[in-house]
Formats: sequence, C-alpha cells, structure tokens
Amino acid sequence: MNPTSKPASYEPFGWHHWHDDFWMSYQFRRGLGETQEGGGAVSEVFQAASKIIPNDFESWYREWTHIAERNDRRGDEAAAQGHVRTAMNCWLRATNYFREAEFWLAADDPRRLPTFDRCEKATHKFLARLTPQAEVLEIPYEGDKGLPAYFIRSPNGGDRQPVLISFGGLDSFKDELWFMTGRGALQRGISVLLVDGPGQGGALRRHGLVTRHDYEVPVGRCIDWLEQRGDVDASRIAVSGSSLGGYYAARAGSMEPRLAACISHGAIWDIHERWKTRDDNHGLAGHIKWVFGAKSMAEATEIARPFKLEGVLEHMKCPYLIIAGRRRGEEGARLRHAPRRQRHAAPDQRGRDRCRALPARQPHARAGADDRLAVRRVQDRPDPARLLSGLNVAMQARGRVTSMVPSQSSAIRRTSSAKGPACRPAIMSPTWRMRAGSSGGAPATGRPRKLAVKPEIGNCSVCQCGPAGANPAW
Repeated sequence: MNPTSKPASYEPFGWHHWHDDFWMSYQFRRGLGETQEGGGAVSEVFQAASKIIPNDFESWYREWTHIAERNDRRGDEAAAQGHVRTAMNCWLRATNYFREAEFWLAADDPRRLPTFDRCEKATHKFLARLTPQAEVLEIPYEGDKGLPAYFIRSPNGGDRQPVLISFGGLDSFKDELWFMTGRGALQRGISVLLVDGPGQGGALRRHGLVTRHDYEVPVGRCIDWLEQRGDVDASRIAVSGSSLGGYYAARAGSMEPRLAACISHGAIWDIHERWKTRDDNHGLAGHIKWVFGAKSMAEATEIARPFKLEGVLEHMKCPYLIIAGRRRGEEGARLRHAPRRQRHAAPDQRGRDRCRALPARQPHARAGADDRLAVRRVQDRPDPARLLSGLNVAMQARGRVTSMVPSQSSAIRRTSSAKGPACRPAIMSPTWRMRAGSSGGAPATGRPRKLAVKPEIGNCSVCQCGPAGANPAW
C-alpha cells in the first residue's frame, strides 16, 4: 500500500480495504461478507489482503489461490481421516477462495477455466456429503449446451417441496449462490436450484453462452425440468436473482406465468441507461464485454438496449420482493413515477431493517457485506414470516396482487381473484418483531390500520405490517 494513502476504513457502503483501488476493495468486501455463511474465515481473508498489492491482479490471484489450495488440501486430508464435517467446511471455504482468485483474470487467460474448474470441484465434494445428497446436473437448454446447475433438497421440507430457482448476476455464479440464497432456503424447508444462466459461470466459460434480455426462456427451461420431478411442488416455484440477476428475476417473474413468487436482490430498471456512459476504462468493462459477447463497451451498451423493465413489469402477477442496500439513488429521480409499487426491504443508515413503499424500479445496489446482512435480516425477521419460509404461503397467493397506491399516503389498494380475497404475502413483511405482551389482529377491511404491536426497529408508515399471525394469510 502507498504509505501516503488513506488506511482501510469502514465506509457507509461497507469495509473499504484499499482506498487506492475502489474495484479491488469492492470485490474484497464481497468475499469478506460471505464468511458469515461459511465462505471463508475472516482471519484468512485478511491474511490474503495483507499480501495483495492494490491494482495488481497477479498478487490478487496468487494470494487467493494460496488460501484456496490450503483449504482444499486440508479438506481432502480431513475426509481421508473420516472427519467429514471438517472436510466439508474446508471445501466450502476453498470454493469461495477459488472464485475470488479467478475473478480478475482476463476472459482469455489460460488460468481462468482451470481455476473455475477447481472452484466447482471443491463445491462438488461438499455437495456430495450433504444429506440429502445434492445433484450436479445440466438443465437442457440449446441443443447440446445445457445450463450447469445444482439441485439441493431441504432435509426438513417434506416429500414434495417448494423450490427457489436462484441466479447470480453479472459476475456471480451458482457456486457462490450457496452463500447468498441456498443455505438459507434449505434451512427453511425449501429446495434450491442454483443455476448458471446464459452469461454466467459454466454456461459462459464452457459453452460460450452469452446473456440475453428475455431471461424467462432459461427460467422456463428450469421450470420444465422441475415439473418432471415427483419431489417438487410445481405450484410453488419461485425465482430469485442477485445484482444483474435482479433484472433477470424481474423479467422472468413478469413473463413466466408458472412462477409463484419473485425476488430481486438489487433491481435494475434499464441496463442501457445505467451503462451508456461507461467506457472501456470502467473497472468491470472486461467482464461486461465477455458476458454480453461484445468487443467494446459501446457495443455492449447497444446490446443491452432491450434489457429494461419498461412495458414488462406491469405483467407481474406473482408476489414480488426487492431487496437493496440503503445507499442507492442515482436512479431515484427517474423512479418517482413508477406505474406499480411493491414492498421493498432495506436497511437504514444505522444498519437496521425497514419496510418501505418504494417503486419496483429500484436501482441496482450491491453493498457487499452490508447488503448480504440485509438479506439475512429479511430471511430471519419476523419468525416465522421470513422471506424464504414465507414463500410457502406467498406462493399460494399467486393470482392475488397487492399493489401500493403511487402516492405518499399509506393507503393500499387490494384486488381479489377467484382464489379469494387479496392478502399480504408473507415475503412482503420482513421487518417486525413481536414484543413481549403485545398482540395484533388482522385488518377488518382492505384499508390498513395500526395493529396493537410496537415495532422492534422503527415503524412502517406504509402498510403497518404486523407480526407473524397478525394476518391469516401469514
């Protein structure tokens, strides 16, 4: 580090390790955040950082590879001695370290695919020892080119389980999704299908499949595959996407009628608008060009023109949740006139969760460790109306649309369907906790009222959503 540079510090958007290198710090923050889900040890992550030179991608590759190989080797040794759980933990750390190691390698670097292979192999060793054992497969897609995926059943979800189809974004892939969505879903009785879609992971690296704007096509292929299984409840299939995947999920949720729920972990309204000023010096230009099959950023932004939700999102019929970090806003002025509003979960500036009425067109937000904490909070509060366990209820609400009136008032317009009166799907209420001695009841009419319950952390001024049990639909 330059002795005159600012030392590492915690910024509003998260831990910023190298003030001389924003992009390397962003990626380090991502790896650091995934330690909380088993994707590393904090001490090892900082050990690697202590030897990485800012703006030096070779040092990045070298140090992450070093700790990845160490954990992979320790896992093999532990397995040989019969210490299965220790081995699994080591392989899981190795998976994420190998993912970090390959991140800044050029698309045509001869080390990139072998490093990705090692990442996958570490994952496969971990998955093979899960109970039930996970499946490593390819979803039929285009001819002999399939979408690499992992199907993992929950050990406590019953015989026919709901399923969360999970995608990454611009630079995340299925092996990282264990830390982002997979582990949390399985704990809550939901099977997961972790997928490398077009432009991601093995689909891009092995098959050369670049991204596409109509992501309902690959999502539809996944649903086709799931519907053939006897251990899946095909009426309760949801999709989630992180980062750029927030757009993919929203597009699929709007255009694929078989989906019962949709989650955007960071949502993007218009990719072309967001990227049109980026040139080939942008920190992620190399990856963007690779994913979009372009030779320049100018070409990539042209390819991205149809990647927008204008004229698409109004087709969304299933419950839809957007999760984003507090620090967002460059698109805020454009989003005031969103035609449809949904519930939005976001942590406030003090790191606390809050339920807010914000437009469905929320800008992309990827705050690394902070953003991942927001997702975990949404999963875990309140009990049992959590983001993922709530899918069991929310998926049954398909056909019922709960939309926010586009104004500053707290009035909510509710519609009904042949399946019964509209309700608040559980995935839409992530931020309340029951206090001792408090009680609540369901609103008697479509207009919300305050419940006899106090929020643990702030007050939702939009829906006055209450604790688990306050609404029969929960």
